[in-house]
Amino acid sequence: MKQMTNIAKSDIRGVYDVVIVGAGFSGTMVAVNVLRAALKPMRILLCDRTSSIGTGLAYSTTDSHHLLNVRADQMGAYPDDVSNFYTWLRNHPEECKKAGVKEVKAGGYIPRLLYGAYLQDILVKTSIDHPELEVANAAIRYVAKHDNLGFELTTDENITIYAKQVVLALGNFPPGNGRLKSKKDNPYSEAVWDELALPGDVLIIGTGLTSLDLVMTLAKRKKQGRIHMISRHGLFPQVHKDSECYISNLTPAELPLTSRELLHLIRAKVKDAEVQGIGWRAVIDSLRPMNQTIWETLSEREQRKFLRFLRPYWDTHRHRCSPEIMEVRDELIAKGKLCVHKGHIVTIEENQEIIDVTYRKAGSTNIEMIRVRQLVSCTGPQSDLRKLNDPLVDNLLVEGLVTQDSLKMGVATDEKYEVIDANGHPTSGIYALGSLLKGRLYESVAVPELRVQALEVARQIISYIETNSNLAIPSLHY
Repeated sequence: MKQMTNIAKSDIRGVYDVVIVGAGFSGTMVAVNVLRAALKPMRILLCDRTSSIGTGLAYSTTDSHHLLNVRADQMGAYPDDVSNFYTWLRNHPEECKKAGVKEVKAGGYIPRLLYGAYLQDILVKTSIDHPELEVANAAIRYVAKHDNLGFELTTDENITIYAKQVVLALGNFPPGNGRLKSKKDNPYSEAVWDELALPGDVLIIGTGLTSLDLVMTLAKRKKQGRIHMISRHGLFPQVHKDSECYISNLTPAELPLTSRELLHLIRAKVKDAEVQGIGWRAVIDSLRPMNQTIWETLSEREQRKFLRFLRPYWDTHRHRCSPEIMEVRDELIAKGKLCVHKGHIVTIEENQEIIDVTYRKAGSTNIEMIRVRQLVSCTGPQSDLRKLNDPLVDNLLVEGLVTQDSLKMGVATDEKYEVIDANGHPTSGIYALGSLLKGRLYESVAVPELRVQALEVARQIISYIETNSNLAIPSLHY
């Protein structure tokens, strides 16, 4: 399979129709969709601060034990061809064999590294058909409005370029636990895996999908020492199981207006499904097409209630994992190699090679202590833009080009994905998608939602170019 060829940072120059900041799934598919639909060549720069071009952090893992959490036949990158990934797998048996996949099943949970290969293959083929696409391992540090509707951008090499439109596809930021000096923030780094595999106990903060990926890695690498996991509720993702389809028949009049009504609605649908001999998983899945609408229907006060009281339970039922992952977890617990703690961390004391962590057990005033040699945070990404200490995000806030959403879960945008500026108006020509939209849409991190966003942003980009075809941006020689 052909590999993507990136241009050098020093070759980034001149004027672009679109600069896409972030080359994970969202950024990659915006570029692909624009180039597939554009009626004339468009010069596009797709750039990422990391070397994970086309895959992003999510699909750049090299561990074949890290599995997708959605069936293979539902992971296509295009909204109108959701089985495209499954077709790709069947057409690439050697790639599957290398990843340890002996048989490709439509309902199987495939290693994520194969999905990364699939995305890179799409990107490579697109670049061959559209040489006007430039891909670079570079960071954008500065964005400012330029006269006549364009934007001026500066790279980490202090190179100034211009763009008619800018797409922010920044992906997930690192965890936001700043009090941990020696924590590891990237659970997908091989260097982190090697450190955690050394003799001695380790602590994983968090019990979600990312933490389970790390457990899968350590299960085969770590020979001495126990793995500890801790979270406030001690909840793990539920396991996927095959189920008959359930049709919720949710009408606009039934949309819940409060978090309590939402809870009652789900319980009522589950009871109705049980009468038909259908499990709760099918109910949760049946609501997925309506999840964003339900979220936007709730008032900010009710959204905050949901986040405080219902979020842990919703997320663990909505974002489930493959049975293979839970089998490994259960085996490690049975052998005493994995210990799960439920409570709130009180203190963390780091003394040379020892880390003492005290926590208050859930439902108790008792304080317990865990002593480990290594600690890794899998608590989820920091979403408060002002706590990120990210040069580009800080710049966008200072320039007033973007604002946080009211929940501080990302950026504020309108229905066209244009970011909202400091004056409360859309910043025409700057779009955001993916995890940056969690405050507005909540469900904005998984492929089934992201592929729709990528297509819709691409359509907005093309429409903007057609409407503003006479943009006057400096004519530079490059």
